[in-house]
Amino acid sequence: MEEPGYAYPKRGRLGMTRLLTKALLSGLIGLVLGPLAGLVWVFGLMLIDPKCGSPGDSGGCAMGLLTVPVALALPASCCSRS
Repeated sequence: MEEPGYAYPKRGRLGMTRLLTKALLSGLIGLVLGPLAGLVWVFGLMLIDPKCGSPGDSGGCAMGLLTVPVALALPASCCSRS
């Protein structure tokens, strides 16, 4: 008598391993590219805004260089797709 098709777990494990690897890789790519895009965006805004770097600037423009990439790290890693 033959065993049912679900009795062969090796093929199913390979599919699950591939799925988890793809999800992990996609998350890591998002974790790198999201903050990098945010950093480029903030640098661009700093170049366009004439108030950044002026004598009355209290460092608010430069604070965005840290806060924007940190704020984008989690959503970019969770929502990236491959």
